[in-house]
Amino acid sequence: MQALLDYDPSTGALTWRARGGKFSSRWNARYAGRQAGTKTPEGYVVVKINDRNHGAHRVIWALIHGCWPDCIDHINGDGTDNRLSNLRAVSRAINQRNQKRHRSNTSGRTGVHWLASHEKWIAHIKIDGRSIHLGRFDDKDSAIEARIVAEEKFGFTGRQ
Repeated sequence: MQALLDYDPSTGALTWRARGGKFSSRWNARYAGRQAGTKTPEGYVVVKINDRNHGAHRVIWALIHGCWPDCIDHINGDGTDNRLSNLRAVSRAINQRNQKRHRSNTSGRTGVHWLASHEKWIAHIKIDGRSIHLGRFDDKDSAIEARIVAEEKFGFTGRQ
């Protein structure tokens, strides 16, 4: 990959390197020196290498550290911010904890939802693939507070 791409750790940009060889002049004129990758609807940058899409953040990690990690977390939650200072290798469980709130969330807090059949707010948290019920509450604020206490206990980030 180092023969294909250059990386600027301060901006997070991957750019295509010039290629050598008999048939490379057309490719170089079109791509060399230009930013590599496209943004996905999910908000990440992907780079096509050998007819396969790879997350730019994973390619960057492999270029810098020489290995392919299981999961890379964007510390600030922005999937297009591929500066090295914003990337960290984490377990899948920690990466799942750091997901942004789902767009259909109506409570304003991950892990808190309205249960119409009981007319109560429910709070829960997922730890190591297991959902932990935190309680049923008459008001949303109490359910959110229970979720916040659990997040602190289990070491979640502030992105939830």
